[in-house]
Amino acid sequence: MAMAMIYVFKEPHSWKQKAAESFTFMYAEIQELERQLIAKISEPEVYHVTAFNTYGNLVGEIFKSKKTNGKAH
Repeated sequence: MAMAMIYVFKEPHSWKQKAAESFTFMYAEIQELERQLIAKISEPEVYHVTAFNTYGNLVGEIFKSKKTNGKAH
């Protein structure tokens, strides 16, 4: 199983600051991680969600804004 650290930001443009929430997430397939990120970004007042693996590499990111109306990487 792979592990990712997920960071949830609840303020616009706060990705440069401390996350409002962070937690570890274990997954067997990348689709599980993607579903978790989508579930978190769907919560009210959540603007940006990132996931990093145990090596510190970005493995998932999703954010929403009025301008882009949501965008996933």
